[in-house]
Amino acid sequence: MKKIIIFIVFISSTILSFSQKYPPPYLYVGFVDSQPVFSELSSKSLISITETDTIIIKKYPELLFPLQVLDNNEVLYNFKNEQYTINTQYKSYQIENVYSSITYDVKNNYLYATVDILDEKHPKEIVRINLETQEKEFLGIVGYVQKVVDNKIFFCLESEPREGNVPWDIYLVDLNKKESAKLIFKRNALINNFAFSKSGKYVYAYNPKVEQIINSETGEKQDIKGPGFSEESPFFSFDNKYLVFYDPYSFRTVKIKIKV
Repeated sequence: MKKIIIFIVFISSTILSFSQKYPPPYLYVGFVDSQPVFSELSSKSLISITETDTIIIKKYPELLFPLQVLDNNEVLYNFKNEQYTINTQYKSYQIENVYSSITYDVKNNYLYATVDILDEKHPKEIVRINLETQEKEFLGIVGYVQKVVDNKIFFCLESEPREGNVPWDIYLVDLNKKESAKLIFKRNALINNFAFSKSGKYVYAYNPKVEQIINSETGEKQDIKGPGFSEESPFFSFDNKYLVFYDPYSFRTVKIKIKV
């Protein structure tokens, strides 16, 4: 079985990520009816959360794991046959896992992916795939794609390329502008410790020196102090008003109001 890096981006979005053979016990994956939802490994389910309980929205076969969910759209990964399934409201698509990271652009029905680092022609380059025609366009951008909003692409690169792949630098590039990629945050501590809002306006990042909410449009930064249970990545509320930290083991939720 391949060792993969899974980046969750739907949100257009958060590709929250991890590098391991199997998914974590809980993983924030997106929204259903404006409510945040998580994949739960033990029950093989998509769940929503209350203050005291979890509610199962959908169950999946064993080794089929949801990575991104937005209402009727979902990206699944099959750990048995190592394939992605993109289910939309009208159609399903199958994509072989030859990539290091992926994110689905719901609005335009494109899949953005980072080519495997061992590929001979396009190592670690971002490719845009038209799911309907299966046509591929290499974008000339090297990095692990995280989130796509219209023509804006968030991606990350190793701050110090070496085995282990941490820490990470987070970048933003606008395909409509002939500009180089803009550094959003330097030396993010862990790949599952940054998050993106649904609209792409806000980015959360962390390292031992600073923890911030960053306005990607203005460059403004809000220093914050999270609650400390960083094993689970935070996420932005559907209305972009709060950064939410959630501990699925204690049902503890901490909301930080966005001020930038």
